Amino acid sequence: MTLAGARAALVAAIATWLATDAVGQPAARLEISLKAASCNACHGPGGRSEAGIPPLAGRPAKELSAALVGFKTGSRPAYVMQQHAKGYRDDEPVAIAEYFAAQPPERVRK
Repeated sequence: MTLAGARAALVAAIATWLATDAVGQPAARLEISLKAASCNACHGPGGRSEAGIPPLAGRPAKELSAALVGFKTGSRPAYVMQQHAKGYRDDEPVAIAEYFAAQPPERVRK
């Protein structure tokens, strides 16, 4: 490996380390999983609600994102969700929707 190649590898490793949290998750993914965790109070652990409130886990990201944007803008009325969604940055509804779309819809049993 040349000195320039070693230097480039070192820079890439440092950049990856800086963008990763203490447990090895990329910082942005950790931030979204923490933001999504606030949904668990109503929508169940991992978005797997069992009664009354719609489950989020495994639903299409496009559908969830559209609903969150609607809550954020006020075009989709819902008292509780409008209050939550108002605090989202513009990029967060899509990221949160993708997070829940990736969750298995049923609890994994051990």
